[in-house]
Formats: sequence, structure tokens, C-alpha cells
Amino acid sequence: MSIGRPRCPRCRASETVADPAVVAARSKRLALVSGSLLAVALIALTGIYLRQPAQTAPALPRGPVTDPLAARRAAAAAAAAPAAAEEQPASQESASAEEAAYAAGDGARALEQYRDVVQRRPDDADARTALGQMLMRLKRAEEAIPHFERAIALDPQRPAHYTNIASAFTQLGRWEEAVNAYRRAQQLQPNDAVMTLEFAKALHKKGDDAAALDEFLKVAAMDPNDAPVRIALAESYEALNRPQDAVQAYGEYLKLAPTGPDADKARTRIVRLSAQATDAGASGQ
Repeated sequence: MSIGRPRCPRCRASETVADPAVVAARSKRLALVSGSLLAVALIALTGIYLRQPAQTAPALPRGPVTDPLAARRAAAAAAAAPAAAEEQPASQESASAEEAAYAAGDGARALEQYRDVVQRRPDDADARTALGQMLMRLKRAEEAIPHFERAIALDPQRPAHYTNIASAFTQLGRWEEAVNAYRRAQQLQPNDAVMTLEFAKALHKKGDDAAALDEFLKVAAMDPNDAPVRIALAESYEALNRPQDAVQAYGEYLKLAPTGPDADKARTRIVRLSAQATDAGASGQ
């Protein structure tokens, strides 16, 4: 029989009396558990916050964007060695936000993003170049020129800056300025066949076929298998009233590219120039 414990008035069973020490111990354990759970929750929330992506400035496009002739160089290299080109994996370079906007057809948004980068980094030659090239894509070459000029001032030993501004002058038909820019680029990179070809084309457009011929001959020497340059050579010879040399250049094109896009033109010009030479010879007798 329990002594000193109260009994239930109905069933007379002994009632359990809580020990104050036990109650205090339980309360302490509950407080510790609650505090631990709260700390774990705070740590989890902090980790989620830190994993959120930070807002960054728009990335500038890389590599070829700063050199307008790079794609043409790659195409020329692939044509010269097609088997090797097929073995190389395609570039997986990720596009920037600006390039993605332009690719989606939102040129205005892309342009504003480039302008924002230049506003924050006015003395960054690559930022100036990227903005200028976007303006060129939008056929706003006049606006692009000051940015290309600034890029040249910031980095005057980089050939691509001169080819950029030469492309802008070409778009505007300002051949004298285009020739001067290409000449400077060639001085910095004299053995670049693609750049020399663009220089020669600008000279031809300017009307200086004698100088253009010299540059076309340089390109032909650098790349004997370049068929299109033979067409350019032939046209320069024609402009200089050298029909026999023109016929030879057209013939060289047909040897290199008998089914090429200019094959019919080359055959037609050979017939006409040969006929003119025959007529000239007959009239001189």
C-alpha cells in the first residue's frame, strides 16, 4: 500500500505525482531540441540563399567577334584541308546574352546591352569593338566608326581593329579610307592572305587596279590553290587592258575550279577576250 499518495475519489487507485526535478530535466531537453532544430533551419535557408546566381554584367563575346576576317580565314583553312577540318570537333563556345538577343531577332536589345557595357567600361577596346560590330550588323556603320577609332587609340598594334574600321568604310563606300585602314593592318600582319585579299579588293574598288594587281599576285603566291583570286586577277588585268594575261588568269581558275561558281563567267570571258585579241591583230596587219 502506497503511503502519502493521493487516491482517485472514484476508483481509489494511486495517482502519480510529477517529480519537479524530472519535469525540469524534460523541459531542458525540449529547449535544447527546439534550439537545435531552429539552428538547422537557419543554416539550410542560408545555403539556399548563397546558391542563388549573382547578377553579373553582360559578358562580352569572345574570339572571332573582334576580328571580322576570322570566319573567312577559317573557311579558307577548311577549304585547303577539308579532311582535317572534318576531324576537328565543332566549337561549342557559348553565346553571350547580347549574342543571344541578336540571334533571337532583338537587335535593339542587344545594342542597348553593348552600350551599357561601354558606358561602364569606356576604355575597354574589346567593349568598343563589340559595340561597333553590333552597329555594323545593324547597317549603322557611321555610328560604329567612332568606337573602332577609340579601340585603335587604346590598342594601336592590333590588326583586327584596323580591319574592323576598314569594313565600316567599305560598307559606306569610302574606299580611300578603307584602303588606308587595310594598308595599316597589312603592315602589322603582312603574311595574312585573307587580309591582303581584302586590301586588294578595296584597291580595286577605289580604281587603283595597278596596286590591286600587286596585292592579288601576293595572295596567289601565298595560296596557289585559291581559285577565286584568279578571277580577281583576271578582272584587274582586264581593267589594265592586258587581255592575254586576263585569259591566262581565267584559264587558271578553270583548272582549279572547273565547276566553280565563276566557271561559266571565266569561259565566256576567255572567248570574248580571245576574239578581241584576234580582231586587234587582224586590224593591225
